[in-house]
Order: sequence, then structure tokens, then C-alpha cells
Amino acid sequence: MKSLDQLLRDLAVQNGLFLLDTQGSTFMAVSNLISDQTSDYAGRISEFAASAIRAEKISMFDPTDPAKGFIPVRIGVHAGRLLADVVGNRDPR
Repeated sequence: MKSLDQLLRDLAVQNGLFLLDTQGSTFMAVSNLISDQTSDYAGRISEFAASAIRAEKISMFDPTDPAKGFIPVRIGVHAGRLLADVVGNRDPR
């Protein structure tokens, strides 16, 4: 079974999103950055969010011990103008 992190990475690719950062329990993806998605950027990020919720339902803390439960997912979505370029021109560090 894939890890939740890998499931989210795959979902980002499927929805044409730019993976900005994964740090600890935070996963950040951006629409309308890799290519022109002005006509459907909100739909893409919304579909990613809905798919992430579905991925949560199959991502157990410990697959050998289902009693430990599933990994919780919190989702926030922002749509609108970007005030600054995403972490300095697509994430150089």
C-alpha cells in the first residue's frame, strides 16, 4: 500500500498541480503555476482536496494494527490572486 505522502504526490500530478512543499505533516500544492489553468484552477485544487479526503480513509497509521486508526487530514484551500511569486520563482532554495 502506498503511503499517504505518495498518494498526495500522485494526486497532485494527476491534477496538474505544482508540489510546493512537504514538511512534517504539511503538504502544499499550487494550481495555475505549471501551466495556464485560469479556466479550471479552482476545480483542480478542489478535486485534489476531495481526493485527499478519500485517501485519508485508506491511509492507516500502522497497516499491521488497524486499531491505531487512520491518518487525519486537514485541508485548506485558497483561490484568488497571488500576492508574491510562490517561494521565489517556483521554490529555489
